[in-house]
Amino acid sequence: MAVGFGLILYLSTGQATLQLAAPNQVRGRLMALWAMTLSASAPIGHLLAGQAVVWLGVVNVLILAASGCGLVAIVLLLAAPVGNTEDKGLAEHLPA
Repeated sequence: MAVGFGLILYLSTGQATLQLAAPNQVRGRLMALWAMTLSASAPIGHLLAGQAVVWLGVVNVLILAASGCGLVAIVLLLAAPVGNTEDKGLAEHLPA
């Protein structure tokens, strides 16, 4: 249940952030790419994970996937701007 909650939280937050950050002129095209990426990534990932399980075993594939997620999280944390930035985020889109 927690995995489903995390997935829905990620998808709704990611889509809302993308829509708010995209300029009006390209929002439709950008959301089309978002939808195509989400639709295509799952079947490809399932095929790759299935073959990896045959070669490495379930436990090793899960450890590898978790390590990859952790590595991406660390890279994103290190790449995030620190301190006060000019961007006000979603606050600039809210009505006064």
